[in-house]
Amino acid sequence: MIYKDVEVGSGHCLLTFPRMNTLQIVFLVAASLSVGQSLDYLALHQFRKMILCVKPDSWPALDYADYGCYCGYGGSGTPVDDLDRCCQVHDQCYSDAMQHPECWPILDNPYTELYDYSCDEANKKVTCGSKNNVCEMFICECDRKAAECFGRSPWIPEHEHLPSENCHVQEYKETHTHMHARAREGARHLRRFDNRIKQMGLLRWSIFHPATFAPSSSARDHSCALPDHSSGHCKHQHYEHQQMVTGCSPSVSCDWGK
Repeated sequence: MIYKDVEVGSGHCLLTFPRMNTLQIVFLVAASLSVGQSLDYLALHQFRKMILCVKPDSWPALDYADYGCYCGYGGSGTPVDDLDRCCQVHDQCYSDAMQHPECWPILDNPYTELYDYSCDEANKKVTCGSKNNVCEMFICECDRKAAECFGRSPWIPEHEHLPSENCHVQEYKETHTHMHARAREGARHLRRFDNRIKQMGLLRWSIFHPATFAPSSSARDHSCALPDHSSGHCKHQHYEHQQMVTGCSPSVSCDWGK
């Protein structure tokens, strides 16, 4: 037998489940759909009351039902503001709850799970109760943190009923901005590498095409100046239409061009 302690209203009841095969589980899920709808309402009502605790002048069912890219059903793209980012984090927290090892896939769905919490109306503060088990506490914290995030984030009228294509456009712009930033960072790394090469006594690098790699004349040694002003040898390697200075050494001529 499998046992599960479930909170119902102000009390608790112990549910007993016999070990079942897959078909029996399917029938159990189907039979529980009507119960799940009422639990879904109760769970949403809990979250709504949390939001009202920290932001009494809000209308959660209206303000956050279709706002930005993440507040409401579904979510994608880049959050348009801090409030939208609160919803994005809350969605991810629910996804993490579904993968939590202490949460049962059916009974502990974050969209229907009931938990214990309290509201300090004077200080506008929500506290998750100590009676919660590990999974209930995790989901309660998801809602509590989201409610507090809503409380400190401004609601911008222009971001209500935002078309979904605006979210993807913003995501596209941010992706390309990120790519340009990475390119600039790569260029800075190359400049630092080039300076380091010069400090090591290498005169310069030349890029050549593979088709012109075969040297058209033999390499020649020439004197060169090292960073410490002492003399050394460098090697010039000639290619078709190009010349590459391959290095400078205080003791032996460089042979990188071979």
